[in-house]
Amino acid sequence: MQVVDVSVILPFRDHEDKIGKACRNIAHYFRAHGQAFEIVAVDQGSGDNSQSVLALLRREIPELRVMLGRGYGAGSRAADGDSLVLASVEAVCASVATSLHVALERVATEGIDMYLVAETLIVCRQATCKKLILSNATRRAKTERDLLEMASRRGLSVRSYGPLTARPGHAMARFIASLMPHSTGPSHL
Repeated sequence: MQVVDVSVILPFRDHEDKIGKACRNIAHYFRAHGQAFEIVAVDQGSGDNSQSVLALLRREIPELRVMLGRGYGAGSRAADGDSLVLASVEAVCASVATSLHVALERVATEGIDMYLVAETLIVCRQATCKKLILSNATRRAKTERDLLEMASRRGLSVRSYGPLTARPGHAMARFIASLMPHSTGPSHL
């Protein structure tokens, strides 16, 4: 069994047009940074071809696992990484790579339990945050900032990095897109 540094939990539902790009962005980012990773894609009841798109990607991205479940809790239950990245499909189709790198480093080395990156995704230590994520807190939280505040109330060490954006997800998208090679045509993979 391969050691995994980071598990990216990626819930999806009816995202056939974006799920392939999101998984490729994640794989590209972590391969470029030399980190062992896995993508735990959590199907929350898709009725489209999202599962088929992911099945086609498995050869290209062997770190990809697909499961049925509900949200971050189901994904974190199956995750093997020391650090977790809780992300939406929209967030990783966007961009914030520098912020993500900083958050992963600080969570790994500075004892920070949970890090909110540019209001779009959360990086956390599995050992200290899994109980919170498995609770109903992730369902009650309306935004990533709400989950960060819940963690703080439970005594976890929390931080925030990156711009506060009026439209969460767009900063992450721009950042990841800036790292990706430009494609010449549309792709659903």
